[in-house]
Amino acid sequence: MPLIKLIKMIKNIEYNKLISNFKGFHVRKEKFLKLFTCYNWYEGDKRITHAGYIRERDCYRSLNYKSWDALKPVVEKIEKIGFQFDISRKSLINKKEHICIIWNDEHTINVCEIQNTISLIDVIYELVIEFIKWYNELHTN
Repeated sequence: MPLIKLIKMIKNIEYNKLISNFKGFHVRKEKFLKLFTCYNWYEGDKRITHAGYIRERDCYRSLNYKSWDALKPVVEKIEKIGFQFDISRKSLINKKEHICIIWNDEHTINVCEIQNTISLIDVIYELVIEFIKWYNELHTN
């Protein structure tokens, strides 16, 4: 596996773990037929997958938070705790450049310029990652 692809995969696993923990999901190690160890996703005490992944990292690799269906509940949770997402055009001339901000009355978390080469879902995904890092740092100190 090329090094760049490996680095992207590790970063993706790290980000999926970060988002999953923010959503309240966690991976639990279990015994299958009392012989094999496997891992499944839980929300609290409720199992939400039954795949029985062999390695813990496979649980995180199985997620795809770069889809709207998976990212929407994360954005909604951020909004429930009082933050807003604003996306606006950077200028009236170039309608393909946007500015994206996560903010509330006390904080502006991130300002990101969206160029036409980056999809909107990728920008919101990156903003969500930055928000969760900031939020976790704020709540662990």
